Amino acid sequence: MKKLSKNNVWMLIAFAVAVILPNTTKSSSVLQIMVVTMMYAFFTTAWNISGGYAGQLGLGNGVYIGIGAYITGILFNELHVSPWFGLLAGGVFAAIISLGMGSFTFKLQGTYYSLATVALLAILRIFLNENRYIMGWDFGGPAGLKTKWLGVSFQNMQFMDKRIYYYIALGFLMISLLACWHTSRSKSGYYFRAIDTNQEAAASLGVNVMQYKLQAQFISALLMGMGGGFYVAFYQFIDTETMFNFELSFQTMLMAVIGGRATVFGPAVAACLLIPFNELLRRYFGTALPGLPMLLYGLILMATIQFMPQGVIPFISEKLERRKAGERARLPINGPEPGAETKGEANTDE
Repeated sequence: MKKLSKNNVWMLIAFAVAVILPNTTKSSSVLQIMVVTMMYAFFTTAWNISGGYAGQLGLGNGVYIGIGAYITGILFNELHVSPWFGLLAGGVFAAIISLGMGSFTFKLQGTYYSLATVALLAILRIFLNENRYIMGWDFGGPAGLKTKWLGVSFQNMQFMDKRIYYYIALGFLMISLLACWHTSRSKSGYYFRAIDTNQEAAASLGVNVMQYKLQAQFISALLMGMGGGFYVAFYQFIDTETMFNFELSFQTMLMAVIGGRATVFGPAVAACLLIPFNELLRRYFGTALPGLPMLLYGLILMATIQFMPQGVIPFISEKLERRKAGERARLPINGPEPGAETKGEANTDE
């Protein structure tokens, strides 16, 4: 039987803790924070495929979450389509939109690309605010879209127990982590990293830069759109100011950068640390100091860029590797330490 590595043991322990955790409390507010944490961990891990591995730092990629949420909500309200199928439809629709958007915006680089993704957020927010009814379906307009309550039902993804939502969100997080793990070890993943490092050099070596950018964006948008479907099923209400707000996109990007872009677990770890902190700040200081969470996020980002430019997880991994290297360097290479053999001979002569 193959021996488990230390990393695999830690992953199993983390997964076991995640499974057991919601059963340690009956507090609805604590369970709410747990669900939101898992949901944002999923969002930022999905963003990591395009923004981390492929290096496409979109500041408005949360637009795919909004698209997935609205598609799922509309299908449920108007056609009574189960959210389980609605979120798949929302994810596919968001992925298709990402291909159209990427075909234009990927011709831009750096700041121009990031600003183009923010512009899409503003365009969709204005469009949905000005057009409440689209193709005869009620999108809610500026008042928002409320999904119908049809009673507790697995098919309709409507539950009274928030622990069920938690486990669904945890399942989505596992899917996104597996997608990142596969990406990190696949041929496409190596091409993504090459594009992130230097896309001109990658193109000169025969890498189809546009194709692989679109591939990364498609996967990322598909997952984020599905996450948007879960979002509307959980909250049962969405509006344009929440779904197409810069804050949602910024938080998603921020957690990936702080945790460590292009690492499998970095973004999720950062979300598990920052989201509970953010939710507590909102609860206790949201009325008196509404901008405090974003201010502290900015300070955390500045500190991370200054002292841990690659992110928390790469920083810790580097420190551990240096420690192991130092321990190996101190080990004797050729048997006993110098002088030990001479000392033994002296004792024999006596």
